[in-house]
Amino acid sequence: MQRLAGIMLVIGAILFVGGVSILPQIFSGEAINNPQLQAELIRNDQTNWAIGTLLLAVGALLSGIGMALLALHLHNSGHSQRVKMAAYVGAGAAVVAALLWLVISTHRLAQPPEVLVSDLDLEPLFTIYTLFNLAALIIIGVVLFMAGYPKWLSLLIIVYTVLIAIGLRDIPLFYYVPLVPLGIVLLLRSRSPQPIAQPA
Repeated sequence: MQRLAGIMLVIGAILFVGGVSILPQIFSGEAINNPQLQAELIRNDQTNWAIGTLLLAVGALLSGIGMALLALHLHNSGHSQRVKMAAYVGAGAAVVAALLWLVISTHRLAQPPEVLVSDLDLEPLFTIYTLFNLAALIIIGVVLFMAGYPKWLSLLIIVYTVLIAIGLRDIPLFYYVPLVPLGIVLLLRSRSPQPIAQPA
C-alpha cells in the first residue's frame, strides 16, 4: 500500500502541474486584475481551459487518495496511536482539500467566462481549500518524522509549507510540489520504517 500511495501522489502532482501548464494564462502578465482580458483568454481557448481544469481536478483527487492510502499504510504498520491519529487527521485534511477543489473545478466549468472572472462566490471556498492544504502538508510532515521516514523529507515538507504560509503564496500548484519527493520516497522504500519504540 505504501508504493500505491507513492504512485497516487506522484501521478496526482504531475497531472496538476500538467493542468496548470495548459490553462490559459489568466493570472499572469496583462491579464492580472483584468477580468475582461481573462474572459477573452478563456473564451478563445475553451478546449485547453476545460482539459486543464479536468486535469487539475483529477490530480487533486489522486493526491488526496494517495494521502489516505499513506495513512492506512501507517495504521497497518504497527505505529503508535499518536502516529495513526495524526496520519488520519492529515489525510482527512488532504481529502477535504481535494473535494473542495472538485467543487471549484465544477463551478469553473459550469460558468460562462464573463460570469466566472467576476464571480466572488469562490473566494471563501478557495481560502478554506488553502487552509486545509497547508494543514495537511504540515501534519504529514510531522507524521513522517514521527514514523521514522527520512528526516530531510519531513523537514523539507514542513519548512516548504511554512514558507508558503508566511509568503501568503496561495497558488494551488505550490501545494503539490512536495508531493513529488514524498511519492518518490514511498515508491523507493521496500517497506515502512520500523515503528519507533515508545518509552515504558
